[in-house]
Amino acid sequence: MKDLEIATHITTPMALAALALCLMLGTGLLKVVAKAKRPNAALKLIIRWGFIVALVFGVLANISYLVIASFGREVRLAGTVRDEAEKPIPFAIADLGGKKGRAITDDYGEFELNIPGDRTTSEYHLTVSAEGFASTNVPIKGPHPKGQVEVRLHRPVFVANDYAKINPTLVVRHYLGNPQIVLTVDFANPLAHKIALENIALILTSPSGTTISVALEGTAFAGGSLMPAILPALPLEKSQNWTLGCSFCNPDQGITVELAKAQAEVPLFKKMPEPGEHLYSDGLVNELRDFMKTRMIWKAGEWSGRFTWSVEGKNFNEIFRFSLLNDDITRMTAISKYYAAGYGVLPDLRFYPVADANPTTVTTLQQ
Repeated sequence: MKDLEIATHITTPMALAALALCLMLGTGLLKVVAKAKRPNAALKLIIRWGFIVALVFGVLANISYLVIASFGREVRLAGTVRDEAEKPIPFAIADLGGKKGRAITDDYGEFELNIPGDRTTSEYHLTVSAEGFASTNVPIKGPHPKGQVEVRLHRPVFVANDYAKINPTLVVRHYLGNPQIVLTVDFANPLAHKIALENIALILTSPSGTTISVALEGTAFAGGSLMPAILPALPLEKSQNWTLGCSFCNPDQGITVELAKAQAEVPLFKKMPEPGEHLYSDGLVNELRDFMKTRMIWKAGEWSGRFTWSVEGKNFNEIFRFSLLNDDITRMTAISKYYAAGYGVLPDLRFYPVADANPTTVTTLQQ
């Protein structure tokens, strides 16, 4: 079918040209004959109109050829797609929009598409896109582009706020003196594929300038239970958003020892203890209080934190600041009054609000 169309396109101007040539030869022959004999008026008229018709057919043949050359065949557009490092990008999509043409690059980043003859324009707008890259629009002069189209795609540049935004309130508390802080974070995946936010951690700086690294303990949805962070990573599907409470704490081996002593004295609770109950020995209670004092880092003054994480090998961080008052420290340390009943010691009761002593302080981030 394609060969037949090509033949039709070729024979139309050729037939006109052949007809014009025949007329020119015929009228020329008549002119030669007319010179040998005395031509009459009819012969002269035939010769004159023969030349005119031959000239018309010749002009029509040229016009027909030009029209067919311009509109009667496909226009080829080829090019290559590479990244910033000049590496070819396979499976990139090159699209002219509408019904003009669309192609996918091969393993060498090359593409080729054909524009139907009846859809050529004075300018084409080629849109090139690939997963993991920002799409680009390339204007190309038409209707018959010359040479290869060289396209460069760039990976989008993201900043910390594209992945995580810390909400303006945070919770400050402790577990037997070990620092514990909860940040509510809006996580997002701006990429077009699944990612993992890894190495999530927190570095605190005290009012005196001391830095304390605090590991991710777990995450939780608003109002939900804490999910232990066995691995400090948060998977996010394509374009997924999460608002999570991130709990950071450093329960060291000393806490494990103290907890084992408490469980040895009271192995099982049959009911929730009253705040004033005295379940543990005085010696253990005093030991727990002294242990808390040696681990307690919270002091009144201005603190700063650096929330850190990494995505696909790139490190990000967000800095925040908050202040603690003397009253905040008093409220947090007051929980030691209830160590005798297990509050602030046992994991299930370690942050439980008791009477007027709540080991939790909610503060607002400073601008």
